[in-house]
Amino acid sequence: MLDSQRAFVERAGGWWNDDTVDFKMAWNHYFLRPAGKQG
Repeated sequence: MLDSQRAFVERAGGWWNDDTVDFKMAWNHYFLRPAGKQG
């Protein structure tokens, strides 16, 4: 039973990491950098 659960977590975790967006990186890009010249 434990082996099948481990295999499932490996598949599900790999899918999750491949298909979800890291919103923290986008937030830092748009809101935490200092304002500069536009254009």
